[in-house]
Amino acid sequence: MKKMVLVLIFLLAAVSGAQAALDGPHNEGNMVSCGNCHNAALPDSPLWGGVTSVDDFCLLNCHSAVAAPYASTSAPLVAGHSSATTSTTYGTWSTSCTDCHNPHYHRQKLWKSQEAAQLFLATGTVTAYSYNAGANQSTLTVSGLTYKASTGWTAARLLNKSGAERRTVLFPNTGNTSMNYPVVAINEAGNTITVAGDVSPVYRYRMPPSVFGVIYGQLLELTVDYTGVAKPVKFFDQDGPRSHAHND
Repeated sequence: MKKMVLVLIFLLAAVSGAQAALDGPHNEGNMVSCGNCHNAALPDSPLWGGVTSVDDFCLLNCHSAVAAPYASTSAPLVAGHSSATTSTTYGTWSTSCTDCHNPHYHRQKLWKSQEAAQLFLATGTVTAYSYNAGANQSTLTVSGLTYKASTGWTAARLLNKSGAERRTVLFPNTGNTSMNYPVVAINEAGNTITVAGDVSPVYRYRMPPSVFGVIYGQLLELTVDYTGVAKPVKFFDQDGPRSHAHND
């Protein structure tokens, strides 16, 4: 009996850890868990052998709201890139959400080892944290908050980017990029940054201080394949090098 209880505790811990390790906003910080998508009870789920396409599945079960306020299962309604939504200059074509976006992880974070200076929009040190379970938010006490100067990032710009439809995401410990959280508020005078979710798992084995970093987000893939050849994608910013405004 004791063995069965221990196994159950282990499995529950593993599931909880997996949900926390998913990248925001598709994680517990936004009240999203694996079961929101990997649920056999959802109609025609392609994840369980159903006939619904992945795009239609996302639109039917989550990305369905045409205006704010948004929620975990009422996310912004979006249109995929296609000749119908752009132009027919290159013929008739369409893409799936998952051609460019990874529903689980910010794969762009893997460029950190090569281009941290371009990737992070803001950096600094977390010196302490607290978690408000009622609001499901964590407040990080920070020092040395520095913004990416080359393309003019500020607290106001980060928060504007973190509007109702989208979020910048913060890694409390850039040495462990498996855990990140959507930015909710920045208080420069009070030296605090508020994020959605519980950052406690980040500090389960090592307490602050830790170096944090904020990235552009959008759950973009590391590579995109349109012609049978996977090409690297570096989409770190709104403008400047490694942005959608440049063809590199």
